[in-house]
Amino acid sequence: MSNYIKLIFTVAFVSTTFVSCKNEEQEHAKRAVEEYNKYVDSISRIADSEALANWESIQIDLDKAKAKAEVSLERVSDKKALQSSVDKVSTKYDAYKNHLLAQKQKEKALRRKNTIRTALFGEASLTNDMKFEWVNKRNILTVYEDFIETIQENKYSYSREDWDEIKALYEALDSRKNEVEKEGLSNSKNNKIALLKMKFGPMYAMYRLGAKSDKNVK
Repeated sequence: MSNYIKLIFTVAFVSTTFVSCKNEEQEHAKRAVEEYNKYVDSISRIADSEALANWESIQIDLDKAKAKAEVSLERVSDKKALQSSVDKVSTKYDAYKNHLLAQKQKEKALRRKNTIRTALFGEASLTNDMKFEWVNKRNILTVYEDFIETIQENKYSYSREDWDEIKALYEALDSRKNEVEKEGLSNSKNNKIALLKMKFGPMYAMYRLGAKSDKNVK
């Protein structure tokens, strides 16, 4: 075999090998992107509660899948379409992540709200409409006393959002008091409640102003 023929054969072999490697890397990148997409699709079908409970491990696995896809793209020349797919999947994931974090924040706020209500009113039933139907002329003074005393003891620990919840509860309790007065609330109890109410306004104005927002704390 002449040197010229050998040269042609060698060039042809190298070119074929190069194309083969190039195609293999392209397929590898394509599979990595598909795996990343499938992973995001699979976690988005999980119930929010389950996803939040396992969020740390989910995020670690997803970061690995994304990194694998992005590294594989570095090895291919024709990556425009694949990069576009990765970007779309990442956008989908970010939307899902933001949704989960919003749900987490809502649950946290609800737990905090329930904690405050329990601290102020014990285990008494307090529905979302805050009608205070269990408050009557016999126990209303005690309810106000416990309410003000608890606030005084914890005034430095409340956030602005906590104070807003407390004010809403206070106003709802006052509405109930108007109903209880019609049931025959004694003047003695009414006067004592009036003194307690005089403590709330200044306390709310002063300590809410100095309180931090939950967002700032975060």
